[in-house]
Amino acid sequence: MKTDRHSQGGILSALILLLHLTACGTNEMPTTSSTNDSIFTKATVLQIHMTDPQRALAIIDTMEMRHLVPPYMVHCMRSIVYQNALEQPRLAIYHATQAVSYPEFEKEDPNTCCTAINLLAERDYRRNNFTKSLEYAKRGLDIARRNHIKIQELNFSFSIGRSMLFSGDEEEGMRILREVLRQDQELYPQPSSIAEINHLIYVVGEMMELYTKQGKLAEAEALVPHAEHTLELMEPILGLPAGFKEFRSMEIYSNIMKIYDELGDFKKSDIYLKKMLANESTRAASLMRAAGHYLATRQYDQALSTLKRANVFFLHNFDSISSDYVNQILNREFKAYTAIGNERQARITAQRIIAIKDSLNLRAQEGDAAQLSKIYETQEKEKRLQEQAKALTSQRFYLTISIVGLGLAIAFIGLMVYYNRRINRQSKATVRAIRQLIDPTEKEQQSESATQVMEDMRLRQAANLFRTHPELEVSEVAAKCGLEDLDSFNRLFIRHFGLHPAEYRKWAVRLKLEEAAPQADRRTAADSSDRMKEQFIQNMSHEIRTPLNQISGFVQLLTDPDLSMDEGEKRKVNDIIAEQTHYMTQMLNTFLEISEYESSDAPLHTEEVSIDRLLDVLRDETHVPQPGVSISFANRSDLTTIQSNAKALTRLLLCLTDNAVKFTTEGAIHVEFYTDATDGTPCFSVTDTGKGIPQGEEEKIFDRFYKVDEYVPGVGIGLSLARQIAQRLGISVTLDRTYTAAGSRFIVR
Repeated sequence: MKTDRHSQGGILSALILLLHLTACGTNEMPTTSSTNDSIFTKATVLQIHMTDPQRALAIIDTMEMRHLVPPYMVHCMRSIVYQNALEQPRLAIYHATQAVSYPEFEKEDPNTCCTAINLLAERDYRRNNFTKSLEYAKRGLDIARRNHIKIQELNFSFSIGRSMLFSGDEEEGMRILREVLRQDQELYPQPSSIAEINHLIYVVGEMMELYTKQGKLAEAEALVPHAEHTLELMEPILGLPAGFKEFRSMEIYSNIMKIYDELGDFKKSDIYLKKMLANESTRAASLMRAAGHYLATRQYDQALSTLKRANVFFLHNFDSISSDYVNQILNREFKAYTAIGNERQARITAQRIIAIKDSLNLRAQEGDAAQLSKIYETQEKEKRLQEQAKALTSQRFYLTISIVGLGLAIAFIGLMVYYNRRINRQSKATVRAIRQLIDPTEKEQQSESATQVMEDMRLRQAANLFRTHPELEVSEVAAKCGLEDLDSFNRLFIRHFGLHPAEYRKWAVRLKLEEAAPQADRRTAADSSDRMKEQFIQNMSHEIRTPLNQISGFVQLLTDPDLSMDEGEKRKVNDIIAEQTHYMTQMLNTFLEISEYESSDAPLHTEEVSIDRLLDVLRDETHVPQPGVSISFANRSDLTTIQSNAKALTRLLLCLTDNAVKFTTEGAIHVEFYTDATDGTPCFSVTDTGKGIPQGEEEKIFDRFYKVDEYVPGVGIGLSLARQIAQRLGISVTLDRTYTAAGSRFIVR
C-alpha cells in the first residue's frame, strides 16, 4: 500500500509541476508564434521538453550563457526537464533546491517558486521524511499567503495535513485535510482552469485513499458522489492536455473500486471496474488496478489473465522494466500463484522478482552515479561562471575608480585655473585701488547723475577713511559716510573699486607700511612675494601630480592581464587608490568651501548648538593622530549650548584640529570649550605640542597658500578657510601668543 502511494504521488507531483509552470510561463514569456520568434524562451522549453528533452536542455544552456532569464529560472526549467522527461530525480531535486535558494525567486515569480517548493515537499513525503516535507510545505504556505495565491495555499495546506497525519499528529492532520476539502467545495464550485480542476481531483482522490487505508470506509464512501461530480466538472474546461480526463477518471474510479472492495460490495465495485476499463488510453494502468480488484475478490484466475494482458501491454509500450512493473504485475502474479497453490509458477515468479530487483538496484546505482557526476559538473560550471562574473565586476570597479580619479583631477585643475583668474582680477582691482589712494584725483568715468556723483564722493571718502584710520571697522566707516545699510555699502564699494572693503582696508594698511619702509625692504617684500607665488605653483603641481601618478600606476597594475596578484596585494593597491582619491576629493572640497564662504558677506544664520554634541562630531571627524599622539575633547564650562551655526563652526574647528594633527608628531592635542575668566566670552581652544609658529607669522598663517613648513603635505588653505568662516560667523580665530609651552594654541572667541 505504501508503494502505491509513493508511485502515485510521484506521477501527480510531476503533473502538477508541469501544469502550474505552463500556466505561469505563458504569461511571462512569448511563445514561438508571437511577435518575438526566438526559440530561447521558457514557453519553448515547456513545449518541447517531453518530446525532445536534450534539445530543451541545450536551449536552457544558451539562455543561461546569454543571461536571457534569471539564474533561478534556469534551475527551475532544468528541474522540470529532469523530473518529467528524463526521470532523473536527483538532478531534478538538486536544481529545484538551487532555484528556491534565490531570495528574488519568491519576489519576482512567487507562483513558480511555490511550485518548485511543492516538488521538494513531495520528494521528502515520498521518502517518508515527513518532518522535512512539513518544513517545505510551511515555507510554501507562507509565500502563497503573502502573495495571495489561493490555489497554492490550498496545495500546501493539504501537504501539511498529510505530513502531520503520517508523522503522528493524526487528529490535527485530518482536521486540516477536511478543511481543505471544504474550502475546495466552497471556492471552486465551477473550476475554470487546469490548475483548479487538477487540484480538486487530486485532493478528493487522496482523501478517499487515506480514509480507506485508515479503515474509515464510511467516510471514504461518503466522498464517492463528490468525486464523481468533480469528474463532471472537467467537461466544460477547454485546453486540457491530451489524456488528462481519461487518466484522472481512471484514478478516481480505481479509488472508488477499492472502497467497495474493502466494504465487500463487489457488485458496485464491478460497476466502477467497467468504467475504469472503458478507456483504451489508460489500458496498462487500468489492467494493473483491475488485477488488484480480482485479488481482493479472490478471482485468482481472472487476476492472472488480467496480469498477463498487462504484462504484454507493458513490455510492448515501455523501453525498460521499472519498479512499477515489479510492484504492480510480478508481485501480484506471485500472490495469485501462491493463492491457487501453483508453487512452481510462484517460485519462478519470485526468482524473476529477485533478478529484476537486483538489476534495477544496479541500474539505480549507475543512474545515481551519473546524476551525481552531472551535479558535480554543474557545480563546477557555476563556480567558473561566478569567478568570471567576480573578475568582471572587479575590472569594472577599478575602471570606475580610474575615471573618478581622472574626473577629480580635471575638476581640480579647472578650479585652480578659476582661482588663478580670480586672483588676477583681484590683483588688477587692487592696483586700481592703490593708484587711487596714491593719486586721489585719478578716478573712473562717472555718470552725470547727481545721485551717482554723491555715491562716488561717499565711496571716495570711505577709501580715505580706511587709509587714514585703519582701526575703524567697516560698519563704522559706512556709517560715517552716510551709508547705514552695510550690505548696500559692500555692494557699491565692490562695484566701484573691484574688491571688498575689508580687503581694501588691508591693502591700504600694507601700502602705508610699505611707503614708510626703505626701498630695500620693499624690494625684499616683492622678492618674497614672487618666491611665495613660485613656491605655491610648485606645491600645487606636486599635490596634484603625486596622487594622480599613484592612481594611474596602480590602475595599470590592476588591469594588466599578464600580471597576477593575490587578493591581499589587490586589497593593498585598492586601499592606496581609494586613499589618494579621497585626498584629492578633500582638497577639491576645501576649495569649493572657500568659494562658498567668499561668495557672500551676509552673516550666517544661528541656532542653538549643543556643545557636547559638537565635540562628539569633532571627535568622530578629526583625522587620526600620528602614533604616540593622544587627543582629547572636553567642555570646561558650565554651559551646555551656545548660539552659532553648527555646520560652519564644526568646519572651522576641524580646520584647526586637522592642522594640529598634521604638525604634532609626539605629545598630545587638547580641544576644549571654556568661558573667558575676564569677560565671560565663550571660547574654544585647540592646543598641540607640535613645532609651533615662528615669531612674526601670527597673521601670515591665515593667508591663503601660506605654509610654515614647505615639506609638510598640503596646499596651505586650512587656516585660511577657518578665518573665512570666522568672518561669516562674526567671531574671531587667532593664535594665542600668551601660550609659551611647546607647540601652539589657537583661540576661537
